[in-house]
Amino acid sequence: ADLQRALIDVLNRLNRVGNYPEDAVEPQLSTIGARNRPIAWFSIKTLPGNTRDIESYRTLVEELVHMRIERVPGVAKSDMRGGRGTELRISFDPYKLAALGVQLPDLIDRVSGNEDVSAGQVDVGKRRYTIRFSGAFPVERFGEMIIDWRDGKPVLLRDVATIELRFKDRAGISIVQGTRSISINAYRESGVNVLQLMDRLKAVVRELEKPLQQSGLGIQQVYDETVYIDRSLNMLAGNLLLGVVLSVGVLWWFLRRLRATLIIAAAVPLCLLAAFVFIDASFHTLNVISLAGLALAVGMVLDASIVVLENVVRLRESGLSNQQAALQGAQQVWGALLASTATTVAVFLPVVFLAGEAGQLFADLAIAISSAVIASLLIAILLVPVAAQHSLAKLNLFDRHGDSWRRISDWIMRRTGTRFQRWRIIVVLFSVPILLAIWLLPEADYLPAGHRNRISVSLSVAPGVNVSTIEKELGQVISRRMSPYLKGEKQPKVDHYFIIVYQGGAYMGVRAADPDEVDELLPLVNQMVQGFPDTLAYARQGALFGGLGGGGGVEMNLQSGSLQTLLDVARLGFDLIEEKIPGANVRPRPGLEMAQPELLLLPDERRLAEAGWSRQTLARITRAFGAGQYAGEYFDGERQQDIVVRAMPWKTPEEFMAMPVVTPGVGVLPLQELVQLERSAGPEQIRRLDRRRTVTLQIQPPDGMSLERLLEQLHTQVEPELLDRLPADGAIRYSGSAEKLQLVLDDMGSSFLLAVAILYL
Repeated sequence: ADLQRALIDVLNRLNRVGNYPEDAVEPQLSTIGARNRPIAWFSIKTLPGNTRDIESYRTLVEELVHMRIERVPGVAKSDMRGGRGTELRISFDPYKLAALGVQLPDLIDRVSGNEDVSAGQVDVGKRRYTIRFSGAFPVERFGEMIIDWRDGKPVLLRDVATIELRFKDRAGISIVQGTRSISINAYRESGVNVLQLMDRLKAVVRELEKPLQQSGLGIQQVYDETVYIDRSLNMLAGNLLLGVVLSVGVLWWFLRRLRATLIIAAAVPLCLLAAFVFIDASFHTLNVISLAGLALAVGMVLDASIVVLENVVRLRESGLSNQQAALQGAQQVWGALLASTATTVAVFLPVVFLAGEAGQLFADLAIAISSAVIASLLIAILLVPVAAQHSLAKLNLFDRHGDSWRRISDWIMRRTGTRFQRWRIIVVLFSVPILLAIWLLPEADYLPAGHRNRISVSLSVAPGVNVSTIEKELGQVISRRMSPYLKGEKQPKVDHYFIIVYQGGAYMGVRAADPDEVDELLPLVNQMVQGFPDTLAYARQGALFGGLGGGGGVEMNLQSGSLQTLLDVARLGFDLIEEKIPGANVRPRPGLEMAQPELLLLPDERRLAEAGWSRQTLARITRAFGAGQYAGEYFDGERQQDIVVRAMPWKTPEEFMAMPVVTPGVGVLPLQELVQLERSAGPEQIRRLDRRRTVTLQIQPPDGMSLERLLEQLHTQVEPELLDRLPADGAIRYSGSAEKLQLVLDDMGSSFLLAVAILYL
């Protein structure tokens, strides 16, 4: 699909939505990809001596740091974790409202009218005035708002409620190396150079250090994507240099002439420079893939020069002059070299036109090799003969390995002297490679996983556990377990770790001080996150490539219209995968139980009508008794703050149901007279894939198992039993790397056949 067209289509459909709930966050569109990972993480903590809670700095950090990072050219998106925003909370006492006979809907409506309104402009004489109704209460005077009258006296808001600017309820917590922090990440835009973007981000962080220090805060970069890029580039550059040295060394061993060796060796830097120019002109970058292509091309670019120089030397030995040998030496072989170069390019060029991720990934490789090989042909035909004419004029050329070549040739002639011998060799050369290819055919994977110095841990807790409890019972316990490894008291030493706590679980990242010890650290981290009640936890080493488990993850999507049946089948699938594929990590999305505890309030239609309220009114009231009813916004001079009307805290459902409300029809009633309470459980979230209810099992294969074998075992050992349990409308579909693997195999297969056809022609 054309992504620009798809983006416009999505925007058009979202614009059809009439309105969203007042307290809902509108949909956000992002073009960075759902599984792209941040290129940088920054941690902000309080400096020594600053006793203020870091969570209270969220507004400051958002305005000073977060918004500044989002404005850096090349940053597509930035997320902030930790800290709590503020809201103007009006905490009412239901019993005082009942005693004074004040209806809660009237109170909410009064508070909702807190806003300034423009009345337009009018001409008065020679002047034009703007009329503005200043209806917004200052926060310090909010309590003076009159919400009703009793016996000729006003009932003020402060008589029945407490008004305060306070922190919102916790939605998440960021723990960095054992202490709370505010964490900010950065995602890059598509096509932006990561190294240049990282330089800009670091420059911005240096600018922010001083103003943050003045507020008692410090900022530290705790993750840098370019570290792996720099290491990879340095490794490939070293391999490239080593390849050049080895190629020249082998060449010198055959030629045993320094000048002749240097003539051919000069083709390497010239071809690489030409490849750099072509890569830049085709709007590609010098990256890990293109550098790997150049490293592979080092040996290939010498072939054409060797052929031309060898032919020039042969003609010299036959008695021709330097000029004639150089001219005829290139003329005699250029056609064969052109065919050889064309076949090499024909193999790689179709890869450039592959669709999807495979084409994007291997296009740089194909362009690097093709451009270097084409440049080697031009250098061999145009430069090598000239260099040979001037540099080898006075050399006495002879082949030091001539005797060896003759002995080898004689041995081959003896082995192929008869027709039977020749046919026998032909049969062997055809059949043995085919049989070996069938016997040794490797299993297919989408991408190599590759290992990085990073351990990722996912923890899922029982539904309904709040964020503070997760921090106390998981985050703090894991931090204590990690402390001796962070200090170096135990080995292997940990360089850095963080824990992000959210509703439903936590995510953890660990980095070893010595990258070579990350394999030893993995089982220790796995041990640290085990043993918590009603908690699923698994750790895995970070993959080189992004996405689900690098190149080896599979998503099994179970779909059906019946949610309960779907959950039953998903639980069966979870158990079957763990039984049939030992060592596989399985993570359900969403959970496998309808275990999110709910207090279900069922309205009594008759009593509701007697009370004079509608269902919508009662819904607003119950929300006010719960998380709070959104009642508009308050402008504090710098930013908008939500106004939330919320009941005083209650501890038990029975206390909640006994709270009084004032109705217009029958006066004061306890809430239980209007609604019936049922304790139930529901799903944590509702997941849909192509508009169908879906439970997804994310499966990470055991070490050493390929994606192809994992899919085969799922198809043969797990899928049949699950299909038997699904209803008629049920289905199983695979996504993630499993879906991409078949597309890549089809694309590469057609490209392979095309390359063979071109080679034959």
